[in-house]
Amino acid sequence: METNLKSLENFAEEPILDTRFEFRDFAYDPKAKFVIMVYILNAVTSKVDLLGYSVIPIFMKPDSFEAAEQSSRDYCLNKGHFQLRLYQYLDDRNNYSVSSLRGPIPCASVLVRLLPAALYADGQCKTAREIPEDEWINEGIYVPMPSYTEGEYESTSCEPTNYESELLHYFVSRKTTKMVDKIRPLAAGDGKKKQMSEQWLKLFLATQFKNMEQSSLFSIKYMMKYCPQHGFFVSMERCQNIHWSGMTFASYCVSPPASFCQGKTEDTTVLIRSIDEQSLVKHVKWNDKLQVFSRRVYDVNLLVLVQLYEVVEKQSRIHFNPQAWTLLPLTHSDGYPAHGYFQVPLFQGVPTKVILKDIRNQPLIPAISNLRKKKILKIVDGASVFIRVGDPRRIENENSLKRMPLDSSFLPKGNKFTNQIKSKPITSILPKDKNDFQHYVAYCGKLFDNFIEDFMKDRQSDR
Repeated sequence: METNLKSLENFAEEPILDTRFEFRDFAYDPKAKFVIMVYILNAVTSKVDLLGYSVIPIFMKPDSFEAAEQSSRDYCLNKGHFQLRLYQYLDDRNNYSVSSLRGPIPCASVLVRLLPAALYADGQCKTAREIPEDEWINEGIYVPMPSYTEGEYESTSCEPTNYESELLHYFVSRKTTKMVDKIRPLAAGDGKKKQMSEQWLKLFLATQFKNMEQSSLFSIKYMMKYCPQHGFFVSMERCQNIHWSGMTFASYCVSPPASFCQGKTEDTTVLIRSIDEQSLVKHVKWNDKLQVFSRRVYDVNLLVLVQLYEVVEKQSRIHFNPQAWTLLPLTHSDGYPAHGYFQVPLFQGVPTKVILKDIRNQPLIPAISNLRKKKILKIVDGASVFIRVGDPRRIENENSLKRMPLDSSFLPKGNKFTNQIKSKPITSILPKDKNDFQHYVAYCGKLFDNFIEDFMKDRQSDR
């Protein structure tokens, strides 16, 4: 672990590390790799966070771009200058392969050089401890870092995505800050220390980074401010541990204006009535497509309202019983869009006018807490819904959606929401006179459309 910074006068957005390592063993594992872990001092929390990982193989197969393997007899140093992407997750801690990296951090990379050891005339390796530091450059021990603009770094893995191209314009336009100006307020603490030398600040940093292994993962939710033109996306994935025994359909709308809940039609209501045939009765997976809501004005209480319905057939008639509902914030209070894959608890029944008023006019978390204390809001024990929401600019393809890590921070404490209850296959509830599950679901889906349309007409006539 190294925390050396070349100078605190460098920009905080592009810190330069004064770090080099010498390796002088007689033999190496051909599949050896360098695992790079980047830590940061969070200016908001004043805590050290793990920003991300990168991996680079040390050896390659000769005349190839492939990493050397355990069985490789011939292998050579992966010599060169590299710009490597940073990733939030490293799935396989035993293998440490490049393929185990997941969740690329937009626009974030690290510059690394792998260079052969300097040699004496007899072929023996030179080492830094044998040569005075002021002679390192002449002896080839230390090779100064080239400027990034010289184009010497191999950067094919850092080809910007469409989102990153837009994000780069945003980063370039923002004001840069020197490292010393970022660190001084954190080091001052209570404000008593006003005069702090660079050496003292470096000592402060070394102390802060002492226990990096215990750090939490840095959140990259706050990448780019909410943009009304692009709006946000919503994708309903599945529900878990529901208590009813029929099929489950769903609908959702955005609040404000929460048009559907008020019987109004001026805003979009999305209906979900396509079920994955591999689902279980208590754990339903929907075939919902990602919906983009563009041209939406930012609102601190912008959220998505979800209603779940049990599909029941009685006496050859299909009924849609509203059983539970939930909600999820779409923005943060400081102007950023929510972005992630969330598991949220289900509440009993439907959202009443009192509930809609409170979540519209008050901060969401305190409002929900107060409604639960008043027993106006009751959680369906152990039941939850999985929803993906976020900034459309950050979604390049379907795989980028699947790579989103699960955020269960909205769930009450306990394992009732993580342990799945036993359930039979969804196809087992197909009526005896029906033999095609998807045909039956499609038939119920058409009736569900009619049910929602009639519901809206009834609400409008009641106003």
